Amino acid sequence: MLLNKFKKKSSAFTLVELVTTLMILGILSAVALPKFFDAQFYDALGFFDEFMNSVRYAQKTALASHCDVKVTISSSSYTLYQEGTCGSGSFTTIVAGTSGDFSASAPGGVSISGSTFYFDTAGAPVDASGAAYGDQTITSGSYSFKVHNNTGTVEKL
Repeated sequence: MLLNKFKKKSSAFTLVELVTTLMILGILSAVALPKFFDAQFYDALGFFDEFMNSVRYAQKTALASHCDVKVTISSSSYTLYQEGTCGSGSFTTIVAGTSGDFSASAPGGVSISGSTFYFDTAGAPVDASGAAYGDQTITSGSYSFKVHNNTGTVEKL
């Protein structure tokens, strides 16, 4: 009885708890951590977001400036052009933003599918002749977005 009064209570981890915790950390690091260090994945996702937001900006620029904006798409890059003089049909000026021109090349391993189109002064997508273009689906790598006919709204798919 007297010994129980003076016996210290242990408040440490058991060996089983320690080994279990280390095993769980090992499994998580083997499975989850490589995903965080895949630069190509994040480069592709970043380019897609930049591209989609640039197309949104092109539509808003056409609405605000009352000048048509051309979205030029190739297999590895895109560029936004605005008419030098509104109504001229000559798209020579690259649309500029606060952080530079709206023109970018896709990172390695990422290709773009879609065709060149325009936003008219109402913000609707049209072809070179000014006819309604219909819904435009654009793919960048494994990501896609759609530019809706009549409204020009850009939607991530």
